[in-house]
Amino acid sequence: MAYPNTSSLTANSSGSLGGHDHGGNIYRPFSVFSVLTLTLLAMLVVATFVWNLLVLVTILRVRTFHRVPHNLVASMAISDVMVAALVMPLSLVHELNGRMWKLGEFCVRFGSPSMFSAARPASGT
Repeated sequence: MAYPNTSSLTANSSGSLGGHDHGGNIYRPFSVFSVLTLTLLAMLVVATFVWNLLVLVTILRVRTFHRVPHNLVASMAISDVMVAALVMPLSLVHELNGRMWKLGEFCVRFGSPSMFSAARPASGT
């Protein structure tokens, strides 16, 4: 299959070629700012997940932390781990794709309830 020379094609502001949407994926290089932003967001996802797991491990291992006030901290850490595992990676992929949802219908049906169920406990405690 022959591919058109993408260097001679110009994209308008909506991302379609010459006013027509062909559904193809045209290579658009990332700017330095977008690479830096996405790298920082990915590091934030990993740091959020790891640090909240460390909070949970600390609460589980230290016997003096097995009290009611620390249960609230553990609840927040659990909900933050859920947000870091379920919501933040989907948001990162959404950002990588130029804020266009390309993960399919299943992720829309799975993603919306998981985002709600992960973010709800964090706002309630």
